[in-house]
Amino acid sequence: MENKDDENEVQLFCSHHLVEIDEDYWRENLGTPNQDPKRVLEILVLRSHWSADEEDGIDNFDFTLPGEVTDYVLAVKFTEDGEVGWIAMES
Repeated sequence: MENKDDENEVQLFCSHHLVEIDEDYWRENLGTPNQDPKRVLEILVLRSHWSADEEDGIDNFDFTLPGEVTDYVLAVKFTEDGEVGWIAMES
């Protein structure tokens, strides 16, 4: 990731959930109770997608962990060129 703010948001999402979520969840979803942030990202699922401007199509995607375990999402906005515009942790 080129933007350090985006990288920090992703790290915050992962570290928060690694602390807050029970080991049984990680064991069930990833096969082991001890996880690193990269593994957390591997299981993200799409919660919703939308566009601020209906004419431009879908350009905002909200990803979260499977199983209704959190209200937080990693919100990702794409530019017209298909590049990541920004990433933010939101609830």
